[in-house]
Amino acid sequence: MKKIITYLLFTVLSICAFGQTRCDSGHLNIDLSFKRCVINNNILTIDFVVTNLDKDDIRISITHGSKAYDDEGNCYIKGFSFDLGNTGSSECSFPSDTPLKLRCYINDIDEYATNIVRLDINYIINNNYSQRGTMIVKNIPFSRE
Repeated sequence: MKKIITYLLFTVLSICAFGQTRCDSGHLNIDLSFKRCVINNNILTIDFVVTNLDKDDIRISITHGSKAYDDEGNCYIKGFSFDLGNTGSSECSFPSDTPLKLRCYINDIDEYATNIVRLDINYIINNNYSQRGTMIVKNIPFSRE
Protein backbone atom coordinates (compact mmCIF):
# COMPACT_ATOMS: atom_id res chain seq x y z
CA MET A 1 0.00 0.00 0.00
CA LYS A 2 2.87 2.39 0.82
CA LYS A 3 4.36 1.79 -2.63
CA ILE A 4 1.10 2.67 -4.35
CA ILE A 5 0.73 5.89 -2.35
CA THR A 6 4.37 6.80 -3.05
CA TYR A 7 3.93 6.20 -6.80
CA LEU A 8 0.73 8.25 -6.86
CA LEU A 9 2.40 11.09 -4.95
CA PHE A 10 5.36 11.20 -7.35
CA THR A 11 3.03 11.04 -10.35
CA VAL A 12 1.01 14.00 -9.09
CA LEU A 13 4.17 15.97 -8.30
CA SER A 14 5.64 15.32 -11.76
CA ILE A 15 2.40 16.37 -13.45
CA CYS A 16 2.39 19.59 -11.44
CA ALA A 17 6.06 20.28 -12.17
CA PHE A 18 5.82 19.74 -15.92
CA GLY A 19 2.34 21.23 -16.36
CA GLN A 20 3.28 24.71 -15.22
CA THR A 21 3.88 27.68 -17.48
CA ARG A 22 7.62 28.22 -18.02
CA CYS A 23 9.02 31.64 -18.95
CA ASP A 24 12.46 32.22 -20.47
CA SER A 25 13.42 35.86 -20.93
CA GLY A 26 16.37 35.03 -23.16
CA HIS A 27 19.56 36.90 -22.36
CA LEU A 28 17.72 39.78 -20.69
CA ASN A 29 18.22 40.32 -16.98
CA ILE A 30 14.49 40.46 -16.29
CA ASP A 31 11.96 38.41 -14.39
CA LEU A 32 9.09 37.40 -16.69
CA SER A 33 6.11 36.07 -14.72
CA PHE A 34 2.95 34.64 -16.26
CA LYS A 35 -0.28 35.90 -14.62
CA ARG A 36 -3.32 34.80 -16.62
CA CYS A 37 -4.64 33.94 -20.04
CA VAL A 38 -8.27 34.33 -21.16
CA ILE A 39 -10.02 34.08 -24.52
CA ASN A 40 -13.02 36.22 -25.39
CA ASN A 41 -14.57 36.39 -28.90
CA ASN A 42 -11.60 34.44 -30.36
CA ILE A 43 -9.12 37.02 -29.04
CA LEU A 44 -6.60 35.56 -26.62
CA THR A 45 -5.29 37.90 -23.91
CA ILE A 46 -2.13 36.85 -22.06
CA ASP A 47 -0.91 38.87 -19.06
CA PHE A 48 2.64 38.90 -17.72
CA VAL A 49 4.49 41.00 -15.17
CA VAL A 50 8.01 41.97 -16.20
CA THR A 51 10.58 43.25 -13.71
CA ASN A 52 13.89 44.71 -14.84
CA LEU A 53 16.56 43.16 -12.58
CA ASP A 54 19.37 45.17 -14.16
CA LYS A 55 20.82 48.18 -12.35
CA ASP A 56 20.09 50.45 -15.32
CA ASP A 57 16.78 51.35 -16.97
CA ILE A 58 16.20 49.71 -20.37
CA ARG A 59 13.91 50.55 -23.28
CA ILE A 60 12.28 47.55 -24.96
CA SER A 61 10.36 47.37 -28.23
CA ILE A 62 8.34 44.28 -29.06
CA THR A 63 8.95 43.64 -32.76
CA HIS A 64 7.22 41.80 -35.59
CA GLY A 65 7.87 38.10 -35.98
CA SER A 66 6.33 36.88 -32.74
CA LYS A 67 4.75 33.42 -33.03
CA ALA A 68 2.44 31.17 -31.05
CA TYR A 69 1.59 27.48 -31.35
CA ASP A 70 -1.52 25.89 -29.84
CA ASP A 71 -2.35 22.34 -28.75
CA GLU A 72 -4.44 21.78 -31.91
CA GLY A 73 -1.37 22.16 -34.15
CA ASN A 74 -2.02 25.74 -35.31
CA CYS A 75 0.74 28.32 -35.75
CA TYR A 76 -0.17 32.00 -35.28
CA ILE A 77 2.16 34.49 -36.97
CA LYS A 78 -0.32 37.30 -37.70
CA GLY A 79 -2.83 39.11 -35.53
CA PHE A 80 -0.47 39.91 -32.66
CA SER A 81 -0.49 43.11 -30.64
CA PHE A 82 1.27 44.03 -27.42
CA ASP A 83 0.71 46.55 -24.65
CA LEU A 84 3.65 47.37 -22.37
CA GLY A 85 2.99 49.03 -19.03
CA ASN A 86 -0.65 49.73 -19.95
CA THR A 87 0.55 52.47 -22.32
CA GLY A 88 -1.19 51.16 -25.44
CA SER A 89 2.22 50.85 -27.09
CA SER A 90 4.54 47.96 -27.86
CA GLU A 91 7.51 50.08 -26.74
CA CYS A 92 8.25 51.22 -23.20
CA SER A 93 11.00 52.16 -20.78
CA PHE A 94 11.58 49.58 -18.02
CA PRO A 95 12.91 51.21 -14.85
CA SER A 96 15.20 49.14 -12.67
CA ASP A 97 13.47 47.00 -10.00
CA THR A 98 10.00 48.11 -11.09
CA PRO A 99 7.32 45.63 -12.22
CA LEU A 100 5.42 46.47 -15.42
CA LYS A 101 2.54 44.72 -17.14
CA LEU A 102 3.09 43.06 -20.51
CA ARG A 103 -0.13 42.14 -22.29
CA CYS A 104 -0.22 40.08 -25.48
CA TYR A 105 -3.27 39.82 -27.76
CA ILE A 106 -3.60 37.09 -30.37
CA ASN A 107 -6.56 37.19 -32.78
CA ASP A 108 -8.51 34.30 -34.33
CA ILE A 109 -7.61 31.50 -31.92
CA ASP A 110 -8.90 28.05 -32.93
CA GLU A 111 -12.23 27.28 -31.28
CA TYR A 112 -10.99 23.90 -29.95
CA ALA A 113 -7.61 25.06 -28.60
CA THR A 114 -7.14 25.07 -24.83
CA ASN A 115 -3.42 25.67 -24.48
CA ILE A 116 -0.67 27.72 -26.09
CA VAL A 117 2.19 25.24 -26.27
CA ARG A 118 4.80 27.89 -27.10
CA LEU A 119 4.85 31.68 -27.44
CA ASP A 120 7.88 33.46 -28.93
CA ILE A 121 8.04 37.23 -28.28
CA ASN A 122 10.68 39.07 -30.32
CA TYR A 123 12.15 42.26 -28.89
CA ILE A 124 14.81 44.92 -29.38
CA ILE A 125 16.57 46.72 -26.53
CA ASN A 126 17.02 50.37 -27.51
CA ASN A 127 19.76 51.68 -25.23
CA ASN A 128 23.27 52.61 -26.31
CA TYR A 129 23.27 49.56 -28.54
CA SER A 130 20.53 47.61 -30.25
CA GLN A 131 20.22 44.08 -29.01
CA ARG A 132 17.70 41.61 -30.42
CA GLY A 133 16.31 38.58 -28.67
CA THR A 134 13.33 36.33 -28.05
CA MET A 135 11.40 35.63 -24.88
CA ILE A 136 9.93 32.12 -24.90
CA VAL A 137 6.94 31.05 -22.84
CA LYS A 138 5.76 27.43 -22.82
CA ASN A 139 2.55 25.75 -21.74
CA ILE A 140 0.03 28.59 -21.34
CA PRO A 141 -3.41 27.24 -20.42
CA PHE A 142 -6.41 29.45 -21.06
CA SER A 143 -10.08 29.58 -20.24
CA ARG A 144 -12.95 30.78 -22.40
CA GLU A 145 -15.40 33.44 -21.24
